[in-house]
Amino acid sequence: MAYQFLSIAEVQGLYSLLMRDQGIVGALLDEGKLESATMRPQTRAYYEDGDLASLTAALIAGIALAHAYSDGNKRLSLLCGDTFLRLNGHRIAAPADEIADQILAVVNRGDDLERAEERLADWLRAHSLPLA
Repeated sequence: MAYQFLSIAEVQGLYSLLMRDQGIVGALLDEGKLESATMRPQTRAYYEDGDLASLTAALIAGIALAHAYSDGNKRLSLLCGDTFLRLNGHRIAAPADEIADQILAVVNRGDDLERAEERLADWLRAHSLPLA
């Protein structure tokens, strides 16, 4: 399946909107980390033939853990994950606090990142719906 991916410029734009809406001044600390996190879904699609949920989990985890910005990395990861799903015809169907708990579970995981991403992908499969 051909997926639509977010560009680095789009992620930067989403960050600007997010911070402006919340009245926070944040700064990009490491563009390389942002690029690496943003490219994770494309890499997974190419090398592992991942499905939409696993690609979204890779994007969310990558952005949340990269700490490319001075503030708002987990919020940005959620916004990017939701935007990526919507670009590809799906949406997250769960309360905001439940989604936040899933992101925190990846960030604060007690095991390796691969297992944490698999759990997030499984959760996304169970909580994603096609756009109406």
